[in-house]
Amino acid sequence: MGKSLKAWVGIGLCFVKKGRLDIAEIYFKEALKMEPACAAANFEIGKYRFDNKKYKYSMGYFKKVLDVQPTHEMANYYAAYALVKLNEFEEAWKYINKSIELGENEDKKSLLDKINKSLKVKVSRL
Repeated sequence: MGKSLKAWVGIGLCFVKKGRLDIAEIYFKEALKMEPACAAANFEIGKYRFDNKKYKYSMGYFKKVLDVQPTHEMANYYAAYALVKLNEFEEAWKYINKSIELGENEDKKSLLDKINKSLKVKVSRL
């Protein structure tokens, strides 16, 4: 990451810590103008969109992260969570399993249980 790219991302992260996600997004978008594949900037914008219930929009950012860093644990987790919110359980299943493979915790297990229950309901209705 170049110096000015790091600066844009760093300033954005400072605003994230202050809870000013609207301003942070501006800095992350500047970083993406320099490097469209910047995983940190794509993840943070995706998370911001997710937190604002823009699940479909957030998926585009999480997929960009995973294109360059397929082992990004939290991008896999949030991609799965966004897909659950969009009722796309089959696709969510692969992302949550990848995230669990990278690091297991109770939140991930709970999301996997929700996905599995939804998939069983769908199968039983066929």
